[in-house]
Amino acid sequence: MLKKILLGFSLLSNIATLVGLWVAYIAAPASVQATIGHVLLIAGAITSVVLYLALAFVALRSGEQSTLEQAPDQGHALRAAEQRIANLETELEQERKAREKQLPTARPKIVPVRWGKTPDRRSGLVLRNDGELALDISIDEPISLGNAALDFWHRTYPGLARSQGELLAEACIKLQNGSITDGGALRDLMAKADLNTIALTVRYRDMDGHAYVTKCEVVNEFWGEGLRISGVRQERP
Repeated sequence: MLKKILLGFSLLSNIATLVGLWVAYIAAPASVQATIGHVLLIAGAITSVVLYLALAFVALRSGEQSTLEQAPDQGHALRAAEQRIANLETELEQERKAREKQLPTARPKIVPVRWGKTPDRRSGLVLRNDGELALDISIDEPISLGNAALDFWHRTYPGLARSQGELLAEACIKLQNGSITDGGALRDLMAKADLNTIALTVRYRDMDGHAYVTKCEVVNEFWGEGLRISGVRQERP
């Protein structure tokens, strides 16, 4: 707006000046006309310089204002670009983790078979291996049974091969009063704690050090045959 006002004012003033000088020039003698011509040249030069300086100042101010107006938009675009990069990095990391969790064909496959008891009255989770050699086998503990806790004696079994058949991960139950009973009391304590299932996680590794877990649930069949194993699945931790 200021630019338009300056241009209009300059145009009007120039027109008025030219008209006035033309009238004075016509009415003046020849000697005076020469002097007026020189004055017109000088005045025109001065006016042009002043006008160009004013226009340059207005253009500079307009450019600064435009830069200030564009700065927020540029900042928003930069933040949007940074967010896209962060999203891409997140997607790549998720894909990398998904590839790591893919199970190879040749791998150990620890399978919980049943909650069992040996002839010498030891009870616990019976395991077998349907795959390659499994090393450093352990079960996450303790597992809450209300006022008691299921434990596996904090043992890590060195290994289990397919040819070795079954392995008993012996269990014990720590009672509220501090005493310990064997895993054969699991069904009764689950019923007392009103637990239909408990979740177990078996951890192990292959010969290359890659870790695996097998998860399952022990289900208390109140009207069935007792405890059974359900929901067996293998994962990469």
